[in-house]
Amino acid sequence: EAPEPTVNYLYLAGQSALGRFANREAIRFYGRALKVGEEHHDVRVEARVAEMEEGLLHAYHGAGDMDGSLAHGLDALDVLGRPAARSNVGLVFGLLGQVLVGFLQGRWPGLFKTRGDADVDNRLAAARIENRISEIAVFREENLRCLYSALRQLNIAHPCGPTAELGRAYAVMAIILGTVPMRRVADAWSNRAVQTADQLEAQLDRAWIYTRCGSYET
Repeated sequence: EAPEPTVNYLYLAGQSALGRFANREAIRFYGRALKVGEEHHDVRVEARVAEMEEGLLHAYHGAGDMDGSLAHGLDALDVLGRPAARSNVGLVFGLLGQVLVGFLQGRWPGLFKTRGDADVDNRLAAARIENRISEIAVFREENLRCLYSALRQLNIAHPCGPTAELGRAYAVMAIILGTVPMRRVADAWSNRAVQTADQLEAQLDRAWIYTRCGSYET
């Protein structure tokens, strides 16, 4: 029996459960979908693994399991071809690398142009995942991972232009730098976040960015 219809059903069921905040139910559906996919090695199923891992990232987060959420977020980034640092040593060197990438993007943006719709989709998915991971890092008081993930989501999303993911990245950077404190730099990131949000159509995305910037300002 072809696994694709079964996996699609389980994936959609997981999405529905996640949308209803039935996180434990979503975890069961996504987990079963991944298991079916692994058993059959169907390339059509493998193409959706990153989406299911991202779903598990959010479901475990919603269920309050930060360790499980982080594990699936890192797995999702691996599948997307954008592996993140896992060890403290890796985070230190990774952070330095992200600072360099940010500098190069600002100086020579043409080197980082997106390569079609698939590349944009890949980047935005990775940025969403890093955004969630940065929230997990705040909860776990892992400052190094928080800053690394914040810079990484910014660098990944930046070439895609004004998107919800870029606006969120700006807002996260404003909050982080506002606690250092580096008020002037944080203000600049907050202004960029608001300017990006003003260009978005989805009210939920705009509200997320505005509220984060509002919490920073207070």
